[in-house]
Amino acid sequence: EGVLAKFRFTSTNEEMTINKMQLLVVPTSSATATSTASADEVPTVKLYEGSTQVGATAGYTVTASGDNSGTVYIQDLNWKVTKNGSKTLTVKGVLNTIAGGSDTGANVYVSVMAAGFEAQGSSAKDTTLTAATGNQKLVYKTQPTIAAPTLASTKLTVGQIPLLNFAITASSQEQVAWKQIQFKISMTAATMTAVNAVPGTSGSALILRHIETSTNLNIASGFSSSSATTGEQTTITGGNTGYVSLLLNTEQVIPAGTTKTYELQLTFSDISATVGAASVVAQIHRGETATVSSGTVSGVRGGLGNATDAAPSFVWSDYSDVSHTESTSDWNNGMFVKNLPSAIRTISN
Repeated sequence: EGVLAKFRFTSTNEEMTINKMQLLVVPTSSATATSTASADEVPTVKLYEGSTQVGATAGYTVTASGDNSGTVYIQDLNWKVTKNGSKTLTVKGVLNTIAGGSDTGANVYVSVMAAGFEAQGSSAKDTTLTAATGNQKLVYKTQPTIAAPTLASTKLTVGQIPLLNFAITASSQEQVAWKQIQFKISMTAATMTAVNAVPGTSGSALILRHIETSTNLNIASGFSSSSATTGEQTTITGGNTGYVSLLLNTEQVIPAGTTKTYELQLTFSDISATVGAASVVAQIHRGETATVSSGTVSGVRGGLGNATDAAPSFVWSDYSDVSHTESTSDWNNGMFVKNLPSAIRTISN
């Protein structure tokens, strides 16, 4: 089960018992039934007040076809909302598996519909309700979680230094892969050297190291720019903010339920002679503000209109295609990846 939406109900004047309501489970943010449903992804929903289930123990079936596709009909709920009080109804989905018919990257929205509502008080019956729609949810076979980075050095010095350590964890359902990542870098009284276009495993200005194996990852393309989407190699000078992106030559695979830790190394110069005056503010960046349909690596990288190698900020796969390669349609961008953008870290001289 997974939480799909939460809705707050308020009663005034008297205690009301909600007996009937209709929910809608569809791939769009509409509270009106159409001929499209998300029943492949969510065939059944269950209702909860906090950790306590309310309504039918087995849950409620999502209508799978017809003009009312996606509609969930709830009767005899007997859920009470006290006078001048509020309660939150949590809608959880009994999620289907990818093998069972779910599509990776599929959208799921849950709404409380205006129709089919009935609440009974001691003196009045209420059948009027304003429709409301929950936040967008997406279906994946597994997901990555990026931990808050830590500083890899204690002091900003001239030359190539370890800057950030960060970890990526795969959820227990399946392994994940990632191919591209981006960092936001803000400089004060110092300069970051432009990264190499093709850093490989020994770039003079950009290295990403896998800590557990003490090996440098093979970076196919490196970018540094004042823009998060521009594919170029420029310095980031004092008083300016830029972005460092890297595309791996080969995907990094993280087995299910495990973590891999990485170290980012960058090169700095022109550091102020005044102790504490120079600094680097760094974080793992997320420039995406919308999802794109799951696709190939190249498709996802160009899916938001950014054809350059520098975008998107994060490219990863849930390994939902049993024939997974960089050319299968199980790759996604960084939108909704947990902890993106990351916490900010600052190092000074």
